[in-house]
Amino acid sequence: MTNPEVDQRSPDRRARDEQIAAEPQMAPLDLPRDVPFSSVEAYLGPHRRRPLAVTGVVENGLVRPLDPAVKLPEHSRVIIVTTEGTPKVNWQPVITSLTQHSPDVAKALACWKRETSLAQELFKCLEWPPSKQSFPGLFGWKNFTSDKRITVGGFDFVTEVKKVTEGTEYGYWHAVSQGLIYRFLMSLQEREDTPVLCIILDWGRKSGEKLPAEEKKFLGQFRRDGLFFVRFNFIKQPFVEHNLASEDWDPIEWEPTA
Repeated sequence: MTNPEVDQRSPDRRARDEQIAAEPQMAPLDLPRDVPFSSVEAYLGPHRRRPLAVTGVVENGLVRPLDPAVKLPEHSRVIIVTTEGTPKVNWQPVITSLTQHSPDVAKALACWKRETSLAQELFKCLEWPPSKQSFPGLFGWKNFTSDKRITVGGFDFVTEVKKVTEGTEYGYWHAVSQGLIYRFLMSLQEREDTPVLCIILDWGRKSGEKLPAEEKKFLGQFRRDGLFFVRFNFIKQPFVEHNLASEDWDPIEWEPTA
């Protein structure tokens, strides 16, 4: 797991990078259909600089070499090879909403007992208008009904809300399995770009403390599958932690009110 570096670009450089990234892609070359293919080596061969392969990571839409000693000349020609991308997501409106309304959630749900209406009350506190979202069933099950489809700031996602009750922990892997099912069924409907937000309401064995690194890493591996996590802790001092912005879980904390 890599730690994102602080963005040290100047405002002018950042604006220029964003302008370049927003430009439309170049159209493919208009070549005859019977033209022979050329290898990468043939393309790079005439250039005086020898090809160099380096590993990197995408941050803020830019590719950063992992080795800080690697310095590439300006306007270097690069070929990027990557794995299949995760859904295009913009969680910032959701993070803003969580930061603003999490104290209201903690106050409203601190002693909530009716598990069947937890999601409804959660969305009410967050001011997230829900809509129905169902999927075809599997293995003899007629259909799956999610805990609603949500749109926040124009960003659309499916939710799965799980309560971890006192003395238990299974809400975590129930959220993972249910979220993976939703993502699979959405892929059959050619809707791979819709992520699933798993919201954990934790009164269980891990409540009252932050998740350790290995548990964050376990849940974080599913980000590439389009699953993201928000965890509400209700024991002792309430807090929220999430992996929406990066693989490093960010906390949302606030001062308790009387």
